[in-house]
Amino acid sequence: MSEQNHPHQSMLNKNVAIVGASSVLGILFDYFFYNKLPPGISFSLYVLLILSGLFILSRNFKERPNKDALWLVLPLLFFSLMVSVRASYFLAFLNIVMSGFILLMIARTVFRDKIKDFLIKDYFKIFILPLLFIPAFLRTVSQLIELRGAFKDHQTLRQIIRGALLAIPALFIFTILFSSADLVFQKYISGLIKIDQETMVRALLIIFASFVFIGAFGYIFQKREENISNDRPERKASLGVIETSVLLGLINLLFFVFIAIQFTYFFGGESNIKDLGFTYSEYARKGFFELIVVAIISFLIVWAAEKDAEKQREEHALPFKIFGALLIIQVLFIIISAFKRLWLYEEAYGFTAARLYGHTFVIWLSAAFLLIFYKIFAAQKENSFAFNIFISVILFLAALNILNPEAFIARQNLERFDRTGLLDIWYLRQLSDDALLETIKIINLDPLKTKAPESFDQLKKSYVRDLYWEADNRLKQKDQWQKINLSGWRAKKLLQSKIKELEQFKDYSLPNDDGPLEYLKLNSH
Repeated sequence: MSEQNHPHQSMLNKNVAIVGASSVLGILFDYFFYNKLPPGISFSLYVLLILSGLFILSRNFKERPNKDALWLVLPLLFFSLMVSVRASYFLAFLNIVMSGFILLMIARTVFRDKIKDFLIKDYFKIFILPLLFIPAFLRTVSQLIELRGAFKDHQTLRQIIRGALLAIPALFIFTILFSSADLVFQKYISGLIKIDQETMVRALLIIFASFVFIGAFGYIFQKREENISNDRPERKASLGVIETSVLLGLINLLFFVFIAIQFTYFFGGESNIKDLGFTYSEYARKGFFELIVVAIISFLIVWAAEKDAEKQREEHALPFKIFGALLIIQVLFIIISAFKRLWLYEEAYGFTAARLYGHTFVIWLSAAFLLIFYKIFAAQKENSFAFNIFISVILFLAALNILNPEAFIARQNLERFDRTGLLDIWYLRQLSDDALLETIKIINLDPLKTKAPESFDQLKKSYVRDLYWEADNRLKQKDQWQKINLSGWRAKKLLQSKIKELEQFKDYSLPNDDGPLEYLKLNSH
């Protein structure tokens, strides 16, 4: 009898542990993030707690994680830590998304699949992995409410209790929504349940987060049946040598004509462009987006053709290698053209976040083309190529964090001011605390370096005035520890040290509404 109950007891204990750990994470989610956005150090700590919960449960269940998946912990900790280092909203968004993606990768591979067996499509499937948490959640709760077999001989009663417990979250959510939609219904519910709205919202948040983790842990620790295998049958070739040669050959021909024109007019110098009636900056600005789209489509064509092309003894035919290599080389020339166009535009009108991220994306795209070039000539398997692309994305985002984009943007624009006397002060004012160490230098810029010194001086004093009131406001506020961010902390210390210098302009007002317009027109873009 005891032997028969042992598997049941073991399953019950496992589900109790999962629900307990998930409930703790749900409560901490509310404590770390409710009314405490944007996240700072709280995000890094929360990711650490998720990992701790996973490894404590795995040890308790005597489940040994795949060593192949453990290396993912390093980039996960890095990107989660950078959320508490960088203040840029867009970079924080990328770091949070990457952290979430890696957590899902760990959920998929920690006890089952090997990352190096993933194909490109398997990486995209990770985005829909949370859908599998739903049946895992239902299964975990269903198994838990069997209550040690207390209702073993009461099948109907057991099903009623199970159905009621499963209905609780849906009833709770619908009650909240109906209360929000109808004031009369809200009045009746409020009369029955004396709970203020904030408490209800926080309770809902805790329940939702707990359910997500119950589903996630339930999925991770369930019986593994279907794993990704490296022994999957090879895809049959659907394109012959002649077809791929014609396809890539015609594209190569068009690209060759375009590049020839580029060399004549773009790489040839400003005088050649002016002969056509364009300014250098107009020509540089026009077409960057289109060239990037061309490069992306070319990558997809080469990748698809490489997958479907006929092979001889697992190697590509010589014509495919030649046409594929020529196309990749020509696309790299087009990428260089796009890169130079954007660089010229930045030199003419200054650096912005969109332009810098465009630049960095172009660099990553070049690396992706080099990887597919290697795949063609080394007869690399699809899973190895997919893994290399995944690593390149991790390295790309890590490099962005190390670069500190907004500080780089501010530094480049200030250097441009030294050369040209032009500076978009209001754009730099919008940058995050990441850039403050650079943008604070605006207060010491010499207006005489510009073509409109009086107008620039008015803009500068307005900037200093706004900076003073920002500093005054921040120094009066009490920081929530969950939102602490290294860049923000440094910026606050810097403003504190400069407050006396800024204070002299706190009441500055422009002499007239059109004062700065003269300088703004010089720098308009």
